[in-house]
Amino acid sequence: MGAEDDLSYLYRIAKYYYDDGMIQSEIAEAEGVSRSLVSKLLDRAREVGVVKVTLELPTDPSLDAVEAELQERLGLKGVFIAPSSSLRPAPDQALRNALAVLADPIRSLIAKGRILGVGWGKTLYSLASEMPAARHESDLIVVPLLDNAIGLNQRYLQTSTVVSHFSAALQADAYYYNSPNYAVDSDLYAQLAEVNSQQISRLWDTMDVAIFGTGQTSAGMNRYLTKLSPEFMKIFEKTVGVGTKADVLGLPIYGDGSIDYTPNTVWRNGVDVTKLRSLDVAICIAIGPDKVGPLSWVAKSGFANYIATDYDTARSMIGFLDRIDAGKSIEYDSPLTELV
Repeated sequence: MGAEDDLSYLYRIAKYYYDDGMIQSEIAEAEGVSRSLVSKLLDRAREVGVVKVTLELPTDPSLDAVEAELQERLGLKGVFIAPSSSLRPAPDQALRNALAVLADPIRSLIAKGRILGVGWGKTLYSLASEMPAARHESDLIVVPLLDNAIGLNQRYLQTSTVVSHFSAALQADAYYYNSPNYAVDSDLYAQLAEVNSQQISRLWDTMDVAIFGTGQTSAGMNRYLTKLSPEFMKIFEKTVGVGTKADVLGLPIYGDGSIDYTPNTVWRNGVDVTKLRSLDVAICIAIGPDKVGPLSWVAKSGFANYIATDYDTARSMIGFLDRIDAGKSIEYDSPLTELV
C-alpha cells in the first residue's frame, strides 16, 4: 500500500493544509517529502472523500423574502433566486454568474425525475454548461420538448444541441426529434419520420420533469426573432395573436392562460404545452428585465410550478404583479426596466 492509499496519512496531510493553514512547501519540508507528492496527496484526499469541498452563499434575508413572496403569490412549489451581481458586468457575464448559482439546486431537482423534457434558448444552453459533469451515469432520459427551429441559425434554438448539453452534464441517455437522413422513397421517409415522432410522443406521455425558458412574443422585443430571415418574419408576424403575453415553447399565451395555437400549424412541432401543468416538476428559467413580464405570466398561468431567476428580475416581478393586481395597464412593448 502506497502513501496515496493510506487514509490516515491523507487525513494528516489534508489537516496540515486545510486546518493548520500550511502551504504545500511547508508541508513537504515538515514531512520530508517533495512538494509534488504533497500536491498529489491533497488531490487524492479530495478524490477518496477525506476532503469534501462545499460552496455555499451566505444567507440573504432580502433574497429569502422575495423567494417566499413570489412562491406564495404565484402558488409555486419553489423559487430559486441567484444574487444579482453588484459589479454590473456585461449581460453574458451576468447571466453566467447567475446560472453558476442556480445550476446546483436545479440539477438536484431534475435529477430526481425519470424523463426530463428540455426546451430551447440561450439560458438553457448556458445552464447545462454551468453544471459540473456527473461522476456516474444516471437512469434519467433527456428528450426535446419541441423540434429544432427553422429559419434561424442560433445554436441555442436547436433543441438537439441543448438536449446534448444536458445529457452530457447529467450523464443521461438522450432522444432526439429528427427527420430521417435518407430513405429509399418518399413513403419510407414518411414512415421513418412518423416512427421517430411516435417514439418522442411516448416519452412525452411519461415525462415527469421539464425545464424551459420564456420570452416576449413581440417580434421587436424577442432577441431571437429579430434574427429571422425576412421570409420567416413575415410568416411569424401574421400568426402571433394580438395581446399575447409570453412565449411557451414556441406558442404565445394570453393573460388568462389560454394558448394561441395559430403558429402551431406554421412552424412548431412539439409537446402539448398544457401537459406542463400536470408535471411533478416544471421549471421555467428566465433572467433579465425583458423576462419580467413573460416569467410572471407563465407562472400565473400554471405552466410552471418552479421558477428560477436572479434577484433583480425577481424583485421586478413583484412590482409587475402589484401593477396587475391594482388593475394598472402594462406597456408590453418595453423591457420594463422601470420596475427594477
